[in-house]
Amino acid sequence: MRNKTNDYLIDREMQRTVNFPGILGIGEQDTACQETMGPIYDRTKEHLGSADSAIIHMRRVLLRLAKALEDGQEPAAAHEAGAYKVRSASAVLPRNVSWLEGAKARLKADSPYVTA
Repeated sequence: MRNKTNDYLIDREMQRTVNFPGILGIGEQDTACQETMGPIYDRTKEHLGSADSAIIHMRRVLLRLAKALEDGQEPAAAHEAGAYKVRSASAVLPRNVSWLEGAKARLKADSPYVTA
């Protein structure tokens, strides 16, 4: 099991020759990034560019929601539990099947394809 205590089983040869993280699996790479972030970074030293527009937008949304919450306005998303039942997924589909239809079942949290 890859985790922080075993350094996510980083493979240094893989890191040199295959992928930068050297960790097998996107989920494990994400977990490693999240669990090893360290102290909060001083954002005044950041240099965000056009490739970071999603980060910039999300921070603006979060700041707006935080200010609204301070003013007593609860975020609408707090009452939309169904919005959190969507998950990422991958699927190999026949060419004649639309990805929207073919992957629909895999994107629901209560899908038989999702394991606990």
